[in-house]
Amino acid sequence: MKLVVVNNDTDFLTLMNDVLSERGWETVVCRESGGAHKLVKEQQPDAVILDIRMEHPEAGWNVLELLQLDPETKDIPVLICSAGAVELEAKAEWLSQHGITSLLKPFDLDDLYRCVEKLVKA
Repeated sequence: MKLVVVNNDTDFLTLMNDVLSERGWETVVCRESGGAHKLVKEQQPDAVILDIRMEHPEAGWNVLELLQLDPETKDIPVLICSAGAVELEAKAEWLSQHGITSLLKPFDLDDLYRCVEKLVKA
């Protein structure tokens, strides 16, 4: 399984690469929202793990919107991993309507693994 992880926190990307690789999953990391859509389009991963709070408050949402609008990426499942509880709650209905799962930071690794496995099997 191939996963693209988009987050501007280098420590988080390192951690995610380590814990996902331990499961035998291939990870491709992206530190900037600007190149995330292009990377996902090129890589065609099984799923994307995306932070919504990046360089600016709307950066992750912009990436998500691009992924949803592009016919080549719209069917790739997205897991939002963010500490932005207020933002996630405010857009909960929209996320649900679009089949997008969210996982609030900090999270338990078992919850992360379950979410990813559920996304890919869906």
